[in-house]
Amino acid sequence: MKIEKFILGKFQSNCYMLTNGNEVTIIDPGSYEVENIIKYMNMNKMQLKRILLTHGHFDHIMGLKIFLNYFENVEIVIGEEEINFLENEKLNLSEMLNEKLKFDINKLNLIKVKENDEIDNFLVINTPGHTIGSKSYYFKSENIMFVGDFIFENAIGRTDFPTGNFMQLKDSIKKILIFKDELIIMSGHGRNTVLGKERKRLEKY
Repeated sequence: MKIEKFILGKFQSNCYMLTNGNEVTIIDPGSYEVENIIKYMNMNKMQLKRILLTHGHFDHIMGLKIFLNYFENVEIVIGEEEINFLENEKLNLSEMLNEKLKFDINKLNLIKVKENDEIDNFLVINTPGHTIGSKSYYFKSENIMFVGDFIFENAIGRTDFPTGNFMQLKDSIKKILIFKDELIIMSGHGRNTVLGKERKRLEKY
């Protein structure tokens, strides 16, 4: 599997493209600026199979609109607790941009996931705290976890937005600490890191 990272928009959101043959999975398309990704996919005759969302904040879902203009029957994978983020500008925080980012969820091919669900080669892990339904996606064969805004290099996610909860975040951190130090952490912003580098800091929580 090939993994590519794109840094998008003024919020510098990390969007990941996972390619297996000609099938593509996109993780967190957080900006409208995804045209170059789509052009690249079309040039190489790639097909978008699914979009994984770690959580429902605008800087992780904005590009959905653009992708869905180009590709049909795309699976949208999101935590079952955060379906309403897709249709509520207060929860997805787009009202901060004076914009109402809303989707008609009845027109989306939604895959609602929960703890320990498996889709192809990834495992869903509940990691609430930044938002109530934050999910991390663990690819065992690659020893990689896509964590959204749950953990960053030298930082943890904010908990002061709607549905954020610091105690839940602490519990989520404990769940991740059972993994080995070599685990690669792919965050929603900033540089990637490894669990071993973050362990002592995270254990303080």
